[in-house]
Amino acid sequence: MRKFTLILQGFLLLIGLFIGLSVQSQSECLPLNQSSYDITIHSASLSWDGLSGDTWVRFHRVGEQNNHYHYKFANTNDTVQINNLIDSAQYTWELNTLCNGVWSGYGWLQSFNTPEDTIGCVPTNQLADEITAHSAKLSWQNLAGSTEIRYFPTGTIDYLYKNAHHNQQATLHNLLDSTEYTWELRTICQGEWTEFGWSSTFSTFVDTVVCEPTNQQANDITAHSVSLLWEGLTTPTWVRYYDSGEQNPHYRYRFAATTNTVSMIHLLDSTTYIWELNTFCNGGWTGYGWAHSFTTLVDTVVCEPSNMQSFNITGNSADLSWEGLNNPTWVRYKQTGDDHQHFHYAYADTNAVVSISNLHGNSEYTWEINTLCNGFWTGYEWAAIFTTIEDTTTYNCEPADQLADSITDHSVRLSWTGLNNFTWVKYQCEESNHPRYKYAGLDSTIVIHHLHDSSNYFWELNTWCDGQWTGYHWESSFTTIPDTTQTTHYSATEGSSMKQIAVNENIIGLNLYPNPVNDEVSITYIAMENSQCNIRIINVLGKLVYQNQGISTEGENIIEFSLADLKSGLYTVLIETGGTVNQLKLIKK
Repeated sequence: MRKFTLILQGFLLLIGLFIGLSVQSQSECLPLNQSSYDITIHSASLSWDGLSGDTWVRFHRVGEQNNHYHYKFANTNDTVQINNLIDSAQYTWELNTLCNGVWSGYGWLQSFNTPEDTIGCVPTNQLADEITAHSAKLSWQNLAGSTEIRYFPTGTIDYLYKNAHHNQQATLHNLLDSTEYTWELRTICQGEWTEFGWSSTFSTFVDTVVCEPTNQQANDITAHSVSLLWEGLTTPTWVRYYDSGEQNPHYRYRFAATTNTVSMIHLLDSTTYIWELNTFCNGGWTGYGWAHSFTTLVDTVVCEPSNMQSFNITGNSADLSWEGLNNPTWVRYKQTGDDHQHFHYAYADTNAVVSISNLHGNSEYTWEINTLCNGFWTGYEWAAIFTTIEDTTTYNCEPADQLADSITDHSVRLSWTGLNNFTWVKYQCEESNHPRYKYAGLDSTIVIHHLHDSSNYFWELNTWCDGQWTGYHWESSFTTIPDTTQTTHYSATEGSSMKQIAVNENIIGLNLYPNPVNDEVSITYIAMENSQCNIRIINVLGKLVYQNQGISTEGENIIEFSLADLKSGLYTVLIETGGTVNQLKLIKK
């Protein structure tokens, strides 16, 4: 018996412990101190204590036939604000919290009342004024919320809408003239939109503005152009025109502004066109109407070449000619049978002859003509052929006598002989991986600037020979001299500085005046010996903008030249005489 009593006592103790834990757990899921505060006609703040899990708030207005619940998520906060409430209404609210992994369900009902809304929701003093044939200004009073207008011709349901926002007026446009309109308002009041109501009416005036063109004419008609004109319109106008024979018209448009006339070009000859007008009148576009027509003339201009000939044919060139064209013309030619259509082009302008070169010997060529006629390019047509003869010309494709001279610390002159065609020069500093290029054209000499001093350079040539480029070959080299820039001196002219770059001075008394300069400038100096003189002017970007060469004679020298074509700014003047380069600063007004 005693043993049974001890077992019963232990069992009861476990039950009590379980009940205590359950009560403690349930107490953590109960909200405390529920409160409604900061209540206005359309909002309220709600708060509580005792919950640590995510919480939802559900609220609705008491007295609704079907409870229309609203929800607000409070997260783990103990407060939430709700808005867009109705005034003079009782609201109930409940909480649903996540506790021990399970939602509690909505409970713990509370309530509060919103105060009466003293803001008016009924418009007063509705007025329509400033009425014209196509516009009217509407106004009202006593509404504080956003407001929309619905308006329509009385007796119809052709509703149009205008948002007045928080203004208490709006202007309507694009109305029909001589028409009675009904207008209604709806506004946001107590957090909700009212229905459209408070109908009022106004009538637009008779339209006395002319919106219809008169005296439409098509003048100066040619095969491909026409001038259109009309009267009676004073506002911006568009013209739409199209070929009357097209099943699906391809409309084209021209803007006439307020001129009452427009010219059209690029028309088809012997074609009837329909044209219509669209004008801006009484605040709106009328739409295209008032259709008229005209017919272009027969085209009597010759657009086809005749007597196409090829002559003076050699192994690598030919002259092409034709007759019957007097407009700008292009010639397109290629080797017959070229599957890749590798065309070449030559522009003949208004000439009826063109020379083409760099052809392959003993090859057939096809050539075509494209001419500008009646405002259009015809496209390449009228194919003809010719065949070059066997090319027996001996080409010299290898340069000779490559020379680098006039070497300074930053420049060099390169020359060669033996080439008589287009040539490029590639040069590269021995310490650089970035080659540079300079085009020599048909010349056999070029001058290169902006080199590094005391540096070894390699240079190669690439020439056009026998219809193709040889590639860069025939490497040669040169080495620039050290840059021995010495101290800076100042000339007698205020503001001009002179820096001498040389080992030995061979001129003295160097002066540049006036400085700053407008147009004409003079350089004076005394030379120790006769030598060549090279004058260069460089802008702040390092670009050569002026160059002049001459002879310095022993004794006093005066060099005058014009800088009228230079823009205002700061420039560097370099005077090179017999291995000495002198540098001056120049200001151009």
